[in-house]
Amino acid sequence: PYTTLFRSASAAIQRRALTVTGPLALYGGEPGIVARVPVFQRGRDGRDAFWGFVAVSMRLSEALGRARVDDLARHGYNYLLFAPAAGREKGVTIAARGALAARNAVQQTVRVHDLEFRLLLQPRSGWINRTKLALEALGVLIVSGLICLLVNLLEGRRSVEAALAWAEELAVEKS
Repeated sequence: PYTTLFRSASAAIQRRALTVTGPLALYGGEPGIVARVPVFQRGRDGRDAFWGFVAVSMRLSEALGRARVDDLARHGYNYLLFAPAAGREKGVTIAARGALAARNAVQQTVRVHDLEFRLLLQPRSGWINRTKLALEALGVLIVSGLICLLVNLLEGRRSVEAALAWAEELAVEKS
């Protein structure tokens, strides 16, 4: 964990820009993220010298609450939010709800400044609602059957009209 903090702090100083690090264990062991901005002070010689950091940390539970990740479960989705493995570090699960088959889930990259997370998402009942599919298929079969019946009736009417016309011609010829 200290090497990650050191690398992030060094990167912030070198880039002279905001860096975000995490997930990592905050004070008390709870996972979180740390954002830091390096502060430089101009010396009498006119050169900038590193002075220190302005830093803020946030518990992941608070960040997930603000992002309303739990709403996914309330809307019927199973999910897995994780930080992928980077270099020698292992991937870290941030939040998960329900059983998830990675091959059936959609995956979205979520960026928080220079951090990358991945969200796998899948409807709890699957992508295909079998009941709805069965009802739609039944509806298509019924409509197709009705169309076939109508075509059959129209063809039968034409046959009857043709037979009547032929019978009238025969009757006219005999009389």
